Amino acid sequence: TMFDALVMYHAPQLHWFLADNLVSSHFYAVSWFLTAFSRNLSINLLYALWDILIVRGADVDLFFFSLALVLHHAPTIHHTPNAELPQFMSHLAPTSTQQVFDLYLLGAELK
Repeated sequence: TMFDALVMYHAPQLHWFLADNLVSSHFYAVSWFLTAFSRNLSINLLYALWDILIVRGADVDLFFFSLALVLHHAPTIHHTPNAELPQFMSHLAPTSTQQVFDLYLLGAELK
């Protein structure tokens, strides 16, 4: 997928770690893109994300925000037991409005 290609380009070791463990973005990122994170975030964090994407949307889209989220959690991902990876990946989410903003800024740098 396009998202897998983004991960491979920006974090090849992470991409191959996930691929070796048979974890594709189909398992975790599709719901992010189809629901614009509404499935994964509390309403306050969802509003923060949507506000920043609407106001500054030209800088970052959901793909690069999602990429920033995955890269932010890369050290933890590498230490997650293989059997828990799909569930761990599908539950990745920012935990504060500050983290939403920080991930947005990281996404802008990656783009």
